[in-house]
Amino acid sequence: MKSLQAHQRVMIFVLLVLAVACLISPWMGLGADWFGARWPNVMSKRVPFPRVFNRAFMIGGIILFIMGHRLLVPGQLKRLLAVRLADGWSVTGSR
Repeated sequence: MKSLQAHQRVMIFVLLVLAVACLISPWMGLGADWFGARWPNVMSKRVPFPRVFNRAFMIGGIILFIMGHRLLVPGQLKRLLAVRLADGWSVTGSR
């Protein structure tokens, strides 16, 4: 089976993050409403749902990136970015 290209991996990642955000944002909205009703001095205004969804999207993206960053970065880019410590020191001339 042919491996996925980089743009396909990124698209799958974005769709997964969107799915996670759709699943957790209603619960985060309910939690924000509960928190605001429980402690009105802390949150004087109701948090709008688009803001809750944006936060859920960011949190989901960060968590999924931490969990699956090895799958997103292709092997060629890993080899390009991998520099041995000895090579790095010899380039700077600070031995």
